[in-house]
Amino acid sequence: EQVLEGKVFGMVVTEELLFLGAFPTEVPILAMLLSVVLVTKWSRRVNILFGLINLYFVGSMLPTDKDDVVFWVIQIAAMIAVISLAVYWPKLKNPLEV
Repeated sequence: EQVLEGKVFGMVVTEELLFLGAFPTEVPILAMLLSVVLVTKWSRRVNILFGLINLYFVGSMLPTDKDDVVFWVIQIAAMIAVISLAVYWPKLKNPLEV
């Protein structure tokens, strides 16, 4: 019923809100693409930076439903894993580097 009125969790859904809501989804996709294209040194930096950005976005959106807590915790753990892997992964040569 709220969705038909253009509201979600009591907030009016605007284009700006949808644009901001796309960032937590698009940042990991861009990071995955860049990790293949960039040289290893820059790939690590991008993954750490984007992991921190996504951690901020996900961490700032506290879940309102109890069932959303599970997904929120999984997202936080995944971003911490991405950052940890980027920092501690052995220095391997990217096969795409020339």
